[in-house]
Order: sequence, then structure tokens, then C-alpha cells
Amino acid sequence: MFKSITSRTAVWLLFVPAVFALCTGSAVAGVIPTDVRINTDWSNVSALDGYDAVTQIGYGDLSDGETRFEDNGWVPIGWRIWFLDDGTKPSGWDNNITFLFGRQPVGVVDTDGSGLYNVDSTHAIQGDKNATTQVDEGATGGTFLTLAAEELATHKFYGASFTSGHMLTTGFVPFWEGEDTTHNILIDRTQLLPEPATLTLLAAGGAATVLLRRRRKM
Repeated sequence: MFKSITSRTAVWLLFVPAVFALCTGSAVAGVIPTDVRINTDWSNVSALDGYDAVTQIGYGDLSDGETRFEDNGWVPIGWRIWFLDDGTKPSGWDNNITFLFGRQPVGVVDTDGSGLYNVDSTHAIQGDKNATTQVDEGATGGTFLTLAAEELATHKFYGASFTSGHMLTTGFVPFWEGEDTTHNILIDRTQLLPEPATLTLLAAGGAATVLLRRRRKM
């Protein structure tokens, strides 16, 4: 009897902190590891929380533009915009090299309350260099960037997009072009990431795992 209670208590001591960390984010601030990939359904988007810089060895692009909400209001201070690649394998990829699937963070910037974002050299958006058949080091030329917006006070993530969507050109030519406004960003606070349906599935999956383990012990 004592052994059963001890085991059950141990499981909860591990399970509860894990769930708390998933919901609130517990990453150490700094440069996000290059092997982090965000699932296409955003189910692990909390992995981005706490990090504030992205560095790869690819070509850097310094971008800027407006940041507005879905109601056309200016985005105040306290938001972080994540730039991610499209998550696809570059053409001609060397099959002897493991490719990490998912969206790779390739840039990040905090809003300053002015309604604008301005990526500096430390946080530049990174693009793949020539050796794209063996190294996934940033966004590949000819692909569209994916965006996510993080509300720093709540650790919540929301959908974001370029107002006209924008593609990195071959050779990673900077995608902001003079007065071109296609780099402006819209944050949609009605689009919580991951979607509520995904959160429900994750909760159900976690509960099912616990019940299955308990039944096996019985």
C-alpha cells in the first residue's frame, strides 16, 4: 500500500510541473537553440517562450515595418514577433543528413510601442547560405516566412502575418524594398496559438496517457 501511494505521488510530482512549464513557458532567456522546430499545428509553440534572440550562420536581413492589431490599432510595447521558415526541406537535400521537420525560428524582434518593428543586426532574419543540401540554417530563398506573435505579459501566442505576405527571394535578397509596405505585420488576437481545439486534444492525450499507465500497474 505504501509503495503504491509513493509511486502515485512521484508521478504527480513530475506531471504537474511539466504541465505548468508547458502552459507558462520556462525557457531561459537568450539565443534559441538551432535545433528547435515548431510543429505546423503550433502545438509546441510554447518552446519559443523566454528566448529573445535568434542566430544562425546564414545571410542576415534587417527588416522593418508597421505592426498593427486586427482592429487596425497600433501594437504597443510588450509584444514579441517571431519569424519562422516554412518548415519544408530545401530542394536537393542530402538524404544522408537528418532533416529536422517543423518551422525553424529564423528571426525575432520586440515591439517598442511606436507601432513599428525594426530588426537589428543581433536579431536579423536569417536565410540559408549556399550549402542548403546539408545545413538547415535559416529560411530558404523562394519560400514564405511564417509569423507568430507573443504577448510577453501572458506568455500567450497569437497568429500574425505580413499584410501582403512576403517571400524570400533566391539568394536571400533583403525582402524589404525601399518604400515597399509588404513587410508590414498584422497580429490577430482572435487567433490563439495553438488553437483551442489543439489544446483540448493535448489535454485529452495527457489524461489518456496517465490513465493507461495506471491501468497497466493494476
